[in-house]
Amino acid sequence: MVHTDNCGRFFAATMLKAILAHLVINYDLRGEVDGVRPPDDVFGAVAMPNWKAKVWVWKRQ
Repeated sequence: MVHTDNCGRFFAATMLKAILAHLVINYDLRGEVDGVRPPDDVFGAVAMPNWKAKVWVWKRQ
């Protein structure tokens, strides 16, 4: 018996993994300042990554 209630979720997770693998294999990624992580945004008891941080992307040669 096949469970079809989570097919879309499984497909989305698989596609995100494939996209991430493609980025890691084919591109160089670097933060705006090497070795320094920008401070997290804190909302009460919740800490989230800084959405204003910049990431530089180069195609590998």
